[in-house]
Amino acid sequence: MTVLETGIVTYLKAQSVAGGRIYPVKIPQTPTAYPLITYQRISTVADYTHSGKSNIEAVRIQFRVWHEEYGDAKEAAEDLKDVLEAYSGSMGAVDVGVALKANEIDLPDPESGLHSVIIDMIIRRQ
Repeated sequence: MTVLETGIVTYLKAQSVAGGRIYPVKIPQTPTAYPLITYQRISTVADYTHSGKSNIEAVRIQFRVWHEEYGDAKEAAEDLKDVLEAYSGSMGAVDVGVALKANEIDLPDPESGLHSVIIDMIIRRQ
């Protein structure tokens, strides 16, 4: 995990989002409870000034909230958005300028039978 990912996970667990069940990339083979959240970095875009690269980056992180019931997945996604959207401050060792929602999609998973909500967040950090 990167410093940013560690900071995000630590912050979300401290806020008790999804009961602290937050995993990189994929859900565990035998999840113990729902909801749970998976996350992955989608992109990182550096900011530049006339004198070159600045210390500011916009990092797109995709969160996927999983649950057995659609309504519960939506509710857990709202909890995630409540603690992340427009957040500004420290996430562990990372100084977050602002976290903005870029996209949201409801996406059932036919293979597992689970419901999910995908939320893309742009996190501007220094």
